[in-house]
Amino acid sequence: MSARRYDLAIAQCLKGLELHPDDSNLNHILGWAYVYKGMYDKGIETITKSHAVDGVDPDFSPDLAYIHAITGKKDEARKILARLLALAKEGPLDPGLLALIYVGLDERKQALTLLEQAYRGHSPMMTWLKVDARFDAIRQEPGFQDLMRGVGLI
Repeated sequence: MSARRYDLAIAQCLKGLELHPDDSNLNHILGWAYVYKGMYDKGIETITKSHAVDGVDPDFSPDLAYIHAITGKKDEARKILARLLALAKEGPLDPGLLALIYVGLDERKQALTLLEQAYRGHSPMMTWLKVDARFDAIRQEPGFQDLMRGVGLI
């Protein structure tokens, strides 16, 4: 998937799901491969299935919020974002996850601010900066390039 060979990723995930139909990780990867191919409904369905296996409430899914944002359902994305921001007041929440929603909403400044917080907080999200297609929209931003240098990816 990181090589952006989405057809191959889909084929491999489907083979894996023949053996392990309820594997949440395979469903999650498959869902993102569908999204990156522009097959949004299948992506949402598959990611939602992954969330169900893991017990994740879709009303609190940064993944679904991002997909809603990039598909023009910005009100839906903002509803999930509002829930997550309220949740973040009660306990720790990786700012990198929130940053992705802002990327989807094309609110670059807020996304970069949150990514900087994620960097300072040693978020695992930093390992994906160079390859995650969700960052493509801000990849050329000077702040994003600075962040990549700070992480040591360029």
